[in-house]
Amino acid sequence: MKKLPDMLDAAIAAYQQIALNGPSEDPKSFAAAHTGAKAALAHIEQIIKLAEAAAAQDEAHQNDAEGFSTLITAARSALEQDEEEQEADQGVASTLRSEDTA
Repeated sequence: MKKLPDMLDAAIAAYQQIALNGPSEDPKSFAAAHTGAKAALAHIEQIIKLAEAAAAQDEAHQNDAEGFSTLITAARSALEQDEEEQEADQGVASTLRSEDTA
C-alpha cells in the first residue's frame, strides 16, 4: 500500500508527458501517443481501485478488531453474570438447607 502513491504519481506523470507533447502530424505517432495515453489512464484507474480495495480491507480489519473486542466484552459480562447467578443460587440453596435442618 505504501508504494501506491508513488505508482500513481508515475502514471500521472506519464500521462501528462504524453498529453503535453500534443498530437503529432504523423498518424503512426498520433496512434502511439493515443495508445500510450489510454494505457496511462488505465494504470491510474487500476491504482485507484487498488488503493480503494486496500482502504476497504484496512477498514474491515479495524471493524473486525472492534467486533472482537465487543464480543470479548460481552463474553466477560456473560461469565460474570453467570458467576453471580451461581453464587446467588448457592446462597439460596444454603438458606434452604439451613431451614430444612432447623
